[in-house]
Amino acid sequence: FEWLFKINFLSIHALLEDLVVKMDKGKIVFISSLESIVASPTSAAYSASKRAINSYADSLRRLYPNLSVINILPGFIDTDMTKDLPEKAKQDLLNKIPLKRFANPKEVANAVAFLLSDEASYITGESLKVNGGMYM
Repeated sequence: FEWLFKINFLSIHALLEDLVVKMDKGKIVFISSLESIVASPTSAAYSASKRAINSYADSLRRLYPNLSVINILPGFIDTDMTKDLPEKAKQDLLNKIPLKRFANPKEVANAVAFLLSDEASYITGESLKVNGGMYM
């Protein structure tokens, strides 16, 4: 995973000059995870890698104040990653989510679309939790 993060890190830095210097504006929306702030004891490496994304976003916010940097922290999403959870584990998680369901990927995509839209032009420096109320 280190090489993947390094590629993303270098890709973003390559784009920053155009976004910030030439255009004097821009938006970046990172996708992290709820587990970056509520770590699971069984997924320490995953939680740590997502926390690194949060820290990177925080650094960019301070380094480029005219750049809108937003971080989305999804909770549990109905994907291949969660479909094989044991039924008891899934039920335990659902009991912690006030909406009593996992999100579908489109719900996270909708949050990204909103944050990239003109309607969100005054939002920056935020971490948006898309988690059905699991962490509030």
